[in-house]
Amino acid sequence: MINAAFVTPANAPLRNLLLSALVATILVVAGAAALLVYAGRSINEVTAQRETALLTRGIDRAKVRIYEDVTSATIWNDAYDKTKDVFDAEWGHENFGVYYYQYLHHDLTMVFSPQGELEYFADQGVVAPVAKAATLRAALDPLIVKARIEEAQKFAANRAAKSFARSGSAKGVVFTNGRFFLSVASTVAPEPSYRGEMLGVAALVVSVVEMDEAFLKDLGETYNIARPHISRIPPQGSAVIPLEDIDGQPIGYISWKPHKPASAFFEQATPLTELTSLNIGSRPSKRSQGGIEALRAIPWVFAWTQNRLLLPSWYGAGAALDEGDLELQREMVAGWPFFQSLLSTLEMALYKTDLGVAERYLRLVDEALVAQFWPGIAREHDLVVSRLLAITGARALLDDQPALQRRLSHRNPWIDPLSHLQVELLARSRAGDDEAREPLLATITGIAAGMRNTG
Repeated sequence: MINAAFVTPANAPLRNLLLSALVATILVVAGAAALLVYAGRSINEVTAQRETALLTRGIDRAKVRIYEDVTSATIWNDAYDKTKDVFDAEWGHENFGVYYYQYLHHDLTMVFSPQGELEYFADQGVVAPVAKAATLRAALDPLIVKARIEEAQKFAANRAAKSFARSGSAKGVVFTNGRFFLSVASTVAPEPSYRGEMLGVAALVVSVVEMDEAFLKDLGETYNIARPHISRIPPQGSAVIPLEDIDGQPIGYISWKPHKPASAFFEQATPLTELTSLNIGSRPSKRSQGGIEALRAIPWVFAWTQNRLLLPSWYGAGAALDEGDLELQREMVAGWPFFQSLLSTLEMALYKTDLGVAERYLRLVDEALVAQFWPGIAREHDLVVSRLLAITGARALLDDQPALQRRLSHRNPWIDPLSHLQVELLARSRAGDDEAREPLLATITGIAAGMRNTG
């Protein structure tokens, strides 16, 4: 109970100050505790944004690479001479169709005469009937028109221009017959050293790379994106980036399931997946489809209790308390039962926490995830313990509750072996050892009984 003198009118200013401090502290601590759930979600969102930026950059780079591939053979004196009057089909096949396919890995190549007639078509480096390209030819029309407009503008500005100052080009994504193509159109132009006669309109080359499964697989491996997929309509529940046509309008979408490092760390460092085999509570572990944000409270707390980290019980409290006034917090714990109870609960959770045991579970976690998350967890644990002891004035956790300290300490020798067994059995179970399942579930039950906590 609060001392009667504390509630007298003379102490009203101090009482009001403590009340304000209490409310502020409760709000901050509650907010910090909630931060644990939302921190994981925020990390996942940041990861999705990073992957979106990487994939967007990857598509842009692919467009630039194809453009540079095409102009490497169209800004060339020989190319200009072999196409400006009569198209030399044999030369064109070797230097356009075969070159683009074998050395630059393009899929389809077309050559148009200065008058706009399709004179050559190669599919995978093999000459094919131009009629076979009719559908793709129609889809490429906006690209070709834009390249021709740029060519006309450059010619009107300077009839004697050569090289890139004369060439018209355009790049974009086209869609036809259920297939997407990264496409580049470029008119042929002579080099600065050219001394022959130049026409106002030159031949035009189009080369494309199909955005097929091989293209998407290579893109995913290059930028560490999980199974990118392409479609006309963006699927629900996936990260997407639009693919734009020559006019900048969405023509399709690349989608993928972003990596979720916070979720992955949680799932790997705890027996969350294995908990679904136990009958815990009356409802499913998740409210709906989704990651950790869809998880219900019981499996969320239970999983962190199993690995002896009890993260939801204390994470963020150290940062919150450290922002407050230490002397005021000492006054509050000395004279305010609610604050005493709050810190007592926090202290008991910290006493049950065993970072040494929890660290054993890190062998189950990808090294990159350990490096990303564990140092911050360890720092926050050190901060909350040191701040709590600074407020209470104790030398160690639960020093002022020796009976509880002895009772909890008595459990550890019995629970620790189960934790070490659980780590080993989790490793075996996740490696495909079916015989590890039953003893693993027994360790889950045993640790829950020893900790007196299931969430």
